[in-house]
Amino acid sequence: DCLFNLARVVDQHGRGADAVAFLVRAQKLAPRRPDVLLFLAHVTEEQGLIEDTARALEQYVKLEPQDEVGRREWAFALVRTGRSDSSIRDLETYVQNHPKDPRGYYEWGIAAIIGHPEKALTYFDRAIDLDPKFVAARYARAVVNYQAGKYPETLNELKFVLDDEPRNYLALDMGGQSHLQLGQVSEAVTALQQAV
Repeated sequence: DCLFNLARVVDQHGRGADAVAFLVRAQKLAPRRPDVLLFLAHVTEEQGLIEDTARALEQYVKLEPQDEVGRREWAFALVRTGRSDSSIRDLETYVQNHPKDPRGYYEWGIAAIIGHPEKALTYFDRAIDLDPKFVAARYARAVVNYQAGKYPETLNELKFVLDDEPRNYLALDMGGQSHLQLGQVSEAVTALQQAV
């Protein structure tokens, strides 16, 4: 309990790496505590340690097999580590059971991007229909549109992203590249300078 609570405090103060260390120690002392595993999964995800996230969620789901959100998070972590065969089925099942959850459609869309970009767009569309302010889904839709050469659609999505995250250099760069493809050189320069 002390290690778990200490991890929560240091994480709230922006010290995610320290929180991971405390949670790993707590997990060794209490390997069957699902709250420790779930928090460990979330903190490792924030730190970009997706393999560790997937491992923690796998252990969590073994302890809490009825937690459909936990299963969805595990499937998405597996997708992000490149192991998406069974994960896509898990995400599809989640969406069928929770058709009003935009995150399920978004994560299903991310899983479909490679190999099925048109399906991915459909899933992102549904996520945005459910939550028009879902910035991650709008960014993902911008990426798919950009890759398909749909630059006006890309710029439309990026407006929403940049309204929420004006310093998102990836969105600024993609916007600059899109303007360049449309022959809008001055807009491209402005966006790319902001990205830099």
